[in-house]
Amino acid sequence: MAQGIQAWSLTASANGNADANVNFSEGQSPPSLNNSSRALMSALRAFYNALGGGITYGGSSNAYTATNDSPGAWSAYAEGQIIGLEANHTNTGAATINVDGLGAKTIKKSASTDVDAGDIVSGAFYLLRYNGTHFQLVSGEAFQPLDAQLTALAGLSPTSGDVFYWTGATSLSAIATTAIGRGLLSATDPNADRILFFDDSAGVFDYLVHSSDFAISGTSLSLNMATAHEWTGAQTFTSSGAQTTFRTNSTNAKIIFNHNGTLRGYAGANASYCFFAIDSANTILALSVDNSGNTVAAGTVTGSSDRKFKTDIADLTLEWAAAFIDSLRPRSFLKRGVALVGFVAQEIPDARYVFAPPDDPDMDPDQVGLSIPAGAEWMAPMVLLIRDLRARVAELEARLA
Repeated sequence: MAQGIQAWSLTASANGNADANVNFSEGQSPPSLNNSSRALMSALRAFYNALGGGITYGGSSNAYTATNDSPGAWSAYAEGQIIGLEANHTNTGAATINVDGLGAKTIKKSASTDVDAGDIVSGAFYLLRYNGTHFQLVSGEAFQPLDAQLTALAGLSPTSGDVFYWTGATSLSAIATTAIGRGLLSATDPNADRILFFDDSAGVFDYLVHSSDFAISGTSLSLNMATAHEWTGAQTFTSSGAQTTFRTNSTNAKIIFNHNGTLRGYAGANASYCFFAIDSANTILALSVDNSGNTVAAGTVTGSSDRKFKTDIADLTLEWAAAFIDSLRPRSFLKRGVALVGFVAQEIPDARYVFAPPDDPDMDPDQVGLSIPAGAEWMAPMVLLIRDLRARVAELEARLA
């Protein structure tokens, strides 16, 4: 007959002689009462010991043993039995336990999963429950493995103002931030296409937004493009200051003109020329203006003389033409160190400013000068006078004939 708590019934009337050591049957003899009470106390003590109060543990190589110190405490395995296990070694894989020599039973976790290496640690205490098939690990189990990322985070020792960043899938590092950096992280997003610009000398940052002003005063913004970029649509470059500057660090600062997908030519400047224009093949210097103002064109320079562009057309008079020619004073001179012959603009009627009015604040006063009339304007009075001279010569020849 079975004995111990596992043999007892939840139905009181069925416990009269359910346990071989306890006699609570109807009409029991008086002498049997004290024996049965003592047997009841022994069974309760055996159950207590099974929970870890009096068990000898042993085993090796993932095969654990547990021996109750109460003889006959477990006469057979039964569903619901609970036993404590104080591991004498750390498991390296799936494990079993043999209680009171009743046979080895597998230890499972999470209902039906074999324990993994290290789930049972030497010296640690665990509770096991028998479910009729195997023992279920119900306490002391690492139910969820440590998260590698949280473990990495816990391993840091940050200070005030640090920011974390991932250096790998499961590794973290911390970097100190400044007040400017923290301000940048908390800045309000302008919710528009923008460039974030930081001026380290001024110690401030701002967003450069399309069609808006730049808020950092005294800051120059340089754009360095390693590859070609294209603006779609018409673009307007404006400046509220005296000038708009385009810079390049290359030998020739060139602007490429592309029309409807076809390269048309180049324009730019370099150390020798304040302006030049090159053909689309990049082989012919079509037009150049050097730093002394000398202009050279590879082809013919033609000015328009179409009637449709002119009004108030009238014949010149001989008197005006003669007066104009008579006013000219041919000179020899040095111009920027070069010996030349010609005229001085101030000595010619109707001379014009060539670069800018003298009161333009953006012009170097030493570089502002007058220009003489263009070639076509010289030719008009000279043609009139030559025609008159030819008429006079013809008249004289007729008289002499």
